[in-house]
Amino acid sequence: MKILITAEHYLPKLGGVEKSIHSIAKSFADKGHDVTILTRRFSINLPMYEKNDFEIVRYDCRLSTKNIFYANKLYKFLINYFKTFNLFDYDLIIVRDSVSACAINKYRTKNVIYIPAAFIIRQFDGFGLKLGFRQNLRLFFRYLRFHGFLKYEKKSLKDIKHVVTYSKNMKKQVQRYTKNEVVINHPGLPNKISKSNEKLKLKGRVKFLYLGRLVAFKNIDMIIKAFDLLDFEDAYLYIVGDGDQRDILKAIKNKAKNKSHIIFVGQVENVQDYYSSSTFSITASNYETFGFNILESLYYGTPVLGFGEKCAAVAFDEMVKDEINGFIINEFSIDSLRDTLIKAYNYSKSDAYLNMRMAAEEISLEYNWDNFIEKLIKLGSEDSDKKNFI
Repeated sequence: MKILITAEHYLPKLGGVEKSIHSIAKSFADKGHDVTILTRRFSINLPMYEKNDFEIVRYDCRLSTKNIFYANKLYKFLINYFKTFNLFDYDLIIVRDSVSACAINKYRTKNVIYIPAAFIIRQFDGFGLKLGFRQNLRLFFRYLRFHGFLKYEKKSLKDIKHVVTYSKNMKKQVQRYTKNEVVINHPGLPNKISKSNEKLKLKGRVKFLYLGRLVAFKNIDMIIKAFDLLDFEDAYLYIVGDGDQRDILKAIKNKAKNKSHIIFVGQVENVQDYYSSSTFSITASNYETFGFNILESLYYGTPVLGFGEKCAAVAFDEMVKDEINGFIINEFSIDSLRDTLIKAYNYSKSDAYLNMRMAAEEISLEYNWDNFIEKLIKLGSEDSDKKNFI
């Protein structure tokens, strides 16, 4: 079977969407399918074409993502691009961004599956006097860019027959914009994920871990502020990752009374060592399509604490069971996060903590990419007239 996976961004950009695209492509290729990833060439240092386990084709679209009309300009580019790119050469097309979805739908409607990459309704970080003029201006233009994508998101959900989401939470967000059935298909763990030899080497410390992008909607500032309200000599917070909020977050850390216990690590390759040697990992997102960092943490046996669906648009409750493999916070506030950190700290000192680590590892094994791609093939075959589709 020939399969095309399209997305605005792909590796080496790092994020949950990019990692999942790689895992889907690799899983299809491992099953003997002929896979092509079509994506934007966001750097002149990237080749236009690559082939290892599967093909990577990059279109050379020189547009600034900061332009408030970026979504419209990208759509026009893709409409022209698909005039010469043979979409009918593929048995199944999987689309991960709304602009590509709308452009493809102009030429082909059958055997196309759309997996939305982001929420339709996002919380906009509103303006504030404390932010300053320049930061407020950046927020305003980000707001305009977002609304540029919003119309394509709505149109793709309305027009494309097969829509797949990773979670009940995401299904709830998109279902209001489509009359078609929205299918929940749980993803798996990243390919090549490996266990670590750093099994719970705490060195007398209770280690709280944030691992992910340092961006605004992850609310890492809340994690730092909540942690700074603790009064435990052996508690440490490790922040692993990079992003546009790095300097802002470091400034918050430098004002903290516990600043010597807050450690910025930066971007790393050996994420398994940080997960496996941490007591708990933390997520503080107030919206998230799925949350691969949660699944990764559980796989390495590290319980997770974070905000649940009662106070945030997240899939956290779908993976984490309160006091079984982590802790669910039901009120979105720094005080609630602090109280849960204290609860987790005390729990780590009890005999029940090792049972929580075992439960974390067991739940993660329910998520499997092979099952995921089988469901996609079955879904795509529903409107196929090809006898050899599968």
